[in-house]
Amino acid sequence: LVYCTNPSVEFDENLFREWLHRNIVLSSQALGQIFQIIDEKNFEEVKALADTIEELDPSEELTEEGIEAVNKLWANPHAKEAYKKNLGDPVHWIPDQAPYYFDNVTRITASDYKLTNEDVLKTRVLTVGTKTVEFVEKVDVEFLAEFLPVAATLVSGAEVSLDCQVKWQMIDVGGQRNERRKWLYMLDDVLCLVWTAGLIEYSQVMYEDPTQIRVNESLDLFQKWANNKAFSKTPIMLVLTKRDVFENEFNLDQFMKVFPKFCVKDQTKVLEEAIDFIKAEFKARIDQERSAPFESHVLNITDSKEMGGLLNALKGNVAKHNSDFIMNVVQNIKHKPVGKARSSSTSVSGTRGFMKRFSIAPGKKSGN
Repeated sequence: LVYCTNPSVEFDENLFREWLHRNIVLSSQALGQIFQIIDEKNFEEVKALADTIEELDPSEELTEEGIEAVNKLWANPHAKEAYKKNLGDPVHWIPDQAPYYFDNVTRITASDYKLTNEDVLKTRVLTVGTKTVEFVEKVDVEFLAEFLPVAATLVSGAEVSLDCQVKWQMIDVGGQRNERRKWLYMLDDVLCLVWTAGLIEYSQVMYEDPTQIRVNESLDLFQKWANNKAFSKTPIMLVLTKRDVFENEFNLDQFMKVFPKFCVKDQTKVLEEAIDFIKAEFKARIDQERSAPFESHVLNITDSKEMGGLLNALKGNVAKHNSDFIMNVVQNIKHKPVGKARSSSTSVSGTRGFMKRFSIAPGKKSGN
């Protein structure tokens, strides 16, 4: 939905239903553990429900007993209060879309369930190994006007048909700790590193280590990889996601606990200042000697317009990398005798394209 321009695209409803069942089970199990840690006294009244949920298998379809247990646990006001407290002072991992799964558990598990667009966007699936998506860009006059305006002027008004393509790939690698050893092997010749981190990571802990705040690990990893000699000449694009969740659930106390140097200058612009601070923290981790370009984007990845802007930024990098080749094609067409409309059919592939790294809920029970 976010990336595809074809509104009639069809999704495997059974597969998404399976993933959503898994999301519900993992989220409800995490909620029970959070409730027990934060409010052990009130947890006793729902212990039987939590025990039932703990025995659920995420790989299997939810039973009637399991559905009832999840609904009753989420209906408990003390459980919801524990969930909110975990956002302000995290003690245990839980998916950021957990409330959506709880609110829709009856609909999702119904026998006549119908997949919705929002279900597709809210579904979380673990990235294991690597996933590669190939893009094919038609290099026409419109493409040149947006990404290589100098080349566009050479063919402006010319009676030619420019039939040239640029192919590039986006490689999604798993962000979990046990997946990271594969990164260097897969990304040894990329054109750009696209490093993603959630703005809400200041209020989340690692799945593998509940004592580690996720944004701190993201920053440490970014520093390590951004300054790796293998990528010393590789452009870096920082993408900070989940702006919508960040704005709705921002907790200033927790933010300042994680970033004690943060200082509010204007109470009416706290959110903007906090986002700028996070961007600055990442940029500060880059060695000054590194000369390769760095840019940052802040967006809600479920917003197709904002994702379109990010994809255009990536296309711009692809066009720049292939600018000499494209200019040669354009100039060859330009200098051909004008008579009948002429065309040039060419295709060029970027080496391995772009790397996209997700750092959402690392661990074998989570991911995106």
